[in-house]
Order: sequence, then C-alpha cells, then structure tokens
Amino acid sequence: MNTALLWLMSVVPVVLMQSSSTTWDKIKAEYVSLYDAYSHASSPDSSTYHTIVPRSDATVPLPVSVSFELFSIGGFDAVDGALNLIGSLNMSWKDETGNFPKSKKHEVDTVIVDYSKVWTPVIVMVNSADSVSRVGDSTYKVRFNLQTAQVNWKPRMIAKAACEPDMTYFPFDQQNCELSFTTWFQNRSILTLTLGSSEWNLDNYDVNGVWEIEETTAEISEVGGYDYAKFTIKFNRNPMYFVINLVFPVLLLSLLSGFVFILPAASGERVGFGITCFLSFMVLLQTIMIYMPQTSSPMSLFCYYVILMLLFSGFLSIVTILLLKVSNDSGTDVPKWLVHFVEIIKCIKIRKLIRARKNKRAITPASDEIDLMRPRNIADSTFRSKFQADRITDEHIPTGPVENGASKPENAKNDHAVARKSILLVKEFQSDNNDDNDDGKADTDENASGVTWESVGGILDTFFFIAFLGAQAALSVFFLVPIATRV
Repeated sequence: MNTALLWLMSVVPVVLMQSSSTTWDKIKAEYVSLYDAYSHASSPDSSTYHTIVPRSDATVPLPVSVSFELFSIGGFDAVDGALNLIGSLNMSWKDETGNFPKSKKHEVDTVIVDYSKVWTPVIVMVNSADSVSRVGDSTYKVRFNLQTAQVNWKPRMIAKAACEPDMTYFPFDQQNCELSFTTWFQNRSILTLTLGSSEWNLDNYDVNGVWEIEETTAEISEVGGYDYAKFTIKFNRNPMYFVINLVFPVLLLSLLSGFVFILPAASGERVGFGITCFLSFMVLLQTIMIYMPQTSSPMSLFCYYVILMLLFSGFLSIVTILLLKVSNDSGTDVPKWLVHFVEIIKCIKIRKLIRARKNKRAITPASDEIDLMRPRNIADSTFRSKFQADRITDEHIPTGPVENGASKPENAKNDHAVARKSILLVKEFQSDNNDDNDDGKADTDENASGVTWESVGGILDTFFFIAFLGAQAALSVFFLVPIATRV
C-alpha cells in the first residue's frame, strides 16, 4: 500500500510536467507558424509584400478606421502658431489575405507583428509645423486577431501642428486647432478613411494647467480624390495668472494716472508722476506683446485698451503742464470765455436761469381783468407806455373831495381799483426786470473780477479728474466686459 502511494506521488508530477511542457511547446510552435504565415517572414520576397494593400477584391477600396487618442497638451505657442501635443492615431482595418488555415481552431488568438513585416497604411499629418513624416515606426507593433482578421495599430506621436492663433479676447482667449491626416500616394480608389469615433479619446488625458479642453470633434472630407481625417480641438486658456499679473496692474495704473490732478500744484511732482505712469504703461505693453503673435489680424482687445490708456497717460501729462501754467499765471486777468466756462462747470449759469424763471412765474397775474389792462410787451415798454400809464393814473383816479349830494357809482370804484392795481404790477414788473438785468451785469462783473487763475486751476483740476475717471470707467466696460464674456 505504501509502495503504491509513493509510486503515484512520484509519477504523477512528472506526467503533469510533461503535459505542460508539451502545451507550451505547441503554443510556441503555432505562434511562430502563424507569425511566419501572416508576416511572410519566411519568404525571400517578404520585403515587397508589405507594400500591397490586403484586399480580396482589387476593385474595392480597403476601408481604414481612424480615431485619435490624446495623452497630454505640451503647450500652445501663440507667437509661432503651433500646438504641441502627445497622442496616438488608432488605425484599424480587416486583412483576410493571411496564409493560415482559418477553419482550424488555434490556441493563439492574436499575433503581434512588426509593422515593417506586414502592410500598414501610410498616413501623414499634412499640417505639421515641424516636418511631414509617416505616422508610426518600428517601436509600435501591429496586432492581428486570428478570429476576426481585424488588424489594430496604435502608434504614438509627438505632434506639432500648425494652428492660427486667435488672440482677440486675450487672456480669456479660446483657440481652435486642427490635426489633418491623409493617405500618402493612395487615393480613394485604393484606400478610404472612416471614423472610429466622432470625438477624441480622453481616457488617458493628463490635465494641462494652462489650457482647458472645451470640445473635440472629428470628420472625414475628400479633397482631390484623397480622404482627409480632420481632428479638431477647442480649448480655453485659464486666465487667472494673466489677470493677476497683467489686467490688475493695468487697471490700478490707469486709476493712479488720474490722481495726478489731486496732487497740489505747489508740490512740483505732477509732471514727474505723469511721466512715470506713461513709462509704466510702456513696460506693461511690452510685457503683453511677448505673448502676442506678430500680426495685426486680429489683435487683442486688451492691447487696444492698454494703448488707449497709454495715450490717456500722455494726454494727462500735457494737461498737467498746461494746468500748472494756469495756476502760476497771475500777471493777467482771467479771460471772459474762461470765466464763462468756469461758470458752466460750477452751474452758475443754470442757477441764474432758474432764478429768472422763478421771478417771472411769481409776478404773473392770475386775473383776466389785469391781463386786459397790461401792455402786450411789458419787458420792452417804451417811454410812451410809461407816460400813458401815468396819464391813466392822473385822469381816471380822483384825488379831490366829492361834492355834496353827488352820486358815485359802484362800478367807478371797481374800475379805479383795478386800474391802480394793474399799474402797480406793471411798474413792479419793470423794476424787477431792470433789477435782474442789473444783477446779471453785477454778477458778471463780480465773476470777472473775483475769479483768479488759482481758482480756475483748482476748478479745472477737479473737472479733469472727474472726466478722466468717467472716461476710464467707460473704456474699461467697453473693452474688458467683451473680453471676459467673449462676445
């Protein structure tokens, strides 16, 4: 009993080892046989076989399915107009011309063959910014499925595609680039391209810190009898870095430029402050141009904004110099036109007009009887109208005693009262008009004599400070809001 058990324990492992070794040898031999059959490696003419398109019917073109898988975005060079990325062009086609028995059940499902030993499509990227070369090399093998006769090839590539930059809304810009592939020397009568997917494969994508992918698309088009596979990617810039380092300094510097009018004229720092702001805008403009392509179509709206702020800074320097001259000019009188301009700024003219209108409304009679007794043009009444008014007073208003027994009608009393009241109002209105005219002349003389060059300089400083802040706010809204919203 013990002897039989020992015999089984020693013989069974040997048999199992021989069975396993036989299976491995069988699989190895079958794989070599299939490899030689598919890749034609044993044929002396194998170097030419891989150039023949594997199609059973020579009149029917071979369809090749293509799709693109993205691994990472190396960067986008707006100056050179190039997109750097790492990806893989996945190609798939059906090969039914292999020299191996298809009815036999094989232990091996797939065979991996060097691309130079079998036929592979010659595809190039036509919009390469570096060099036009074939996609794929000996590093990437071809996988052949024995059951379905499907061939898959996924060569990776470090691509540098030419792309026209659109910097209109920098630093909130959105770029739209395209990878265009086509078959080399094989037109649609031999080879056609089909889409394996309408979008890019982003399963293994490594997120970029500067660019964020918005959308990916793929399409097939025909140009000149050749199929073109166009893979389009739309990506946005993450603007926070540029907002902090470019946009905020420009806004702050623009705000500081307006405060040149707040500096006292006697400090002597106005001109230096204005020139410093002007030079700072020049430095910021040069910094922005580093990220811009050397083209003016289209140019960034932010560049236009900085240039306008630069012009404003230069204009402020000129205005500052003129205001310093105004503040220190004490040898001559202030011109009347400048006095009127100051009155307009201080709303003196408007206050005068409002006061005159209030006076006219206050003396306007409400009785119809008084309107009938008033001359048509009281403001321009002549000496004759005044004489007639005095005559009415002397002739129609009795001043002497009334004779005993004489009757005095009530109507006469009413007429005399109305006439007296109307005459008093006429004289009061004429007097007020004359007083208003005298007051206007007095105000003008007073302003002409009371406004000094120093006060004019202070008023103009305030005026230009408010005007500049308003213009800066309007320009900022006009340029920066469309940039941020890309409208």
